Amino acid sequence: MSIRLEQPTRRRVTVYPYSKSPGRRWRWWYEVVQGLSQNHVTIVGHSPEPMRCKCENRTNMTTLKELISIICMSDVLVCTDSGPMHIAIRYNVPCVALFGPVSPALRVPNGANVTCLYIPDEKAGMPRRVKSSDPYSGNLNHIPPATVINATKEILWQK
Repeated sequence: MSIRLEQPTRRRVTVYPYSKSPGRRWRWWYEVVQGLSQNHVTIVGHSPEPMRCKCENRTNMTTLKELISIICMSDVLVCTDSGPMHIAIRYNVPCVALFGPVSPALRVPNGANVTCLYIPDEKAGMPRRVKSSDPYSGNLNHIPPATVINATKEILWQK
């Protein structure tokens, strides 16, 4: 008799896809939300152009206190290097964080419950204009959506 293990369904995934900083804007959020749609996905943040998708969209509708509550009730937060990432770190909520242009080594404390996704320009085949030791060399748009989806699902599997 074999036992088939399946990924838990309807886990709470919070996505914070917005950033005021052009260097921290990632273009594949819609694909990630679609790839995680078997879970309860909540989008949070503020933007003049809210993301449109079939999920709980709380864009432009949360106070800081409500944002903290939503993050704390999540099984995982998916975001860029941002304030919500630091909220997740503070409350030990698992987080998948996309980094660029700044290295996670400069932003994430040791031992934090964060899966850091970062691809320096030289590893993405991009020409370098700075020394390879420069911690400001990444571009988060080098990170493919499948990498973010898989990292998130891996965290959900562990819960």
